[in-house]
Amino acid sequence: MRKIEDHQMEELIRVTQQFHSLRRYLNFGEGLPPGEFFMLATIKRFLCQKKQEGKSVPGIAVSELAFELEITNPAASKMLRSVEEKRYIVRLSDPADRRVTYIALSDAGEAILEKAKTHMDEVSFRLMARMGKEDTEELTRLLKKLAVLLEDELKKGSI
Repeated sequence: MRKIEDHQMEELIRVTQQFHSLRRYLNFGEGLPPGEFFMLATIKRFLCQKKQEGKSVPGIAVSELAFELEITNPAASKMLRSVEEKRYIVRLSDPADRRVTYIALSDAGEAILEKAKTHMDEVSFRLMARMGKEDTEELTRLLKKLAVLLEDELKKGSI
């Protein structure tokens, strides 16, 4: 029985590594790397959420962005420099505290993000059509279950 479980675990790890290695080849449109896509999407989501809450904010602070992306502040700053060079973001100083800088999407950032979302929607639609409705639903159900189990293991401190 243990050999079957070992084989299943090895296969799961292999598939996970395959997905991880494929990620670097993903293109979110016009050469937008995955990390930059997720950064721009996080900025957009944060600002939309604040707007829905009735709060007017000029942007997201670098520390908040790093927290949301689960990366360090220096890693966030490095990525921000890259998207700033491409003119996808603007930096806004807090007039009350000049040490605080807010990040917002520029018009170019909004445009590339919309293009990337459209591109990924099209790719996702094609993949789900090829997988079929039942397999897509089953995969979603199993991934949700795996996420809950992993979260539980993390809370127990066993990972």
